Amino acid sequence: MGIWGDRMFVFWKYRYLWYLLLLVAAIALRIVLAVIRKRTVEWDPRSNELDLADLQRLVEQGQMSAEEFEKAKAVILSRRDQTPGRAMGFPVIRPVDQGKSKKN
Repeated sequence: MGIWGDRMFVFWKYRYLWYLLLLVAAIALRIVLAVIRKRTVEWDPRSNELDLADLQRLVEQGQMSAEEFEKAKAVILSRRDQTPGRAMGFPVIRPVDQGKSKKN
């Protein structure tokens, strides 16, 4: 039969075993990819995304005013209904003019 004939005979004889191994490998690959995808979309504490608890903590520590909290809260709640994705940050709040006069 020759070398290729013997190999084809072995493959043909055990073809259902090979098909089963291929199916198991495909299922295992799908599971591994699902786990990787799940881990990449989970919240990362090192990320720049804020939630309401972080904002409340900033207000309690005196690092954010109540007005700034309400603006940031509105932004976070408006994004909750959007499709999931990475947060793009908050709108820039102009610093308060603390009695500095404008030069004409």
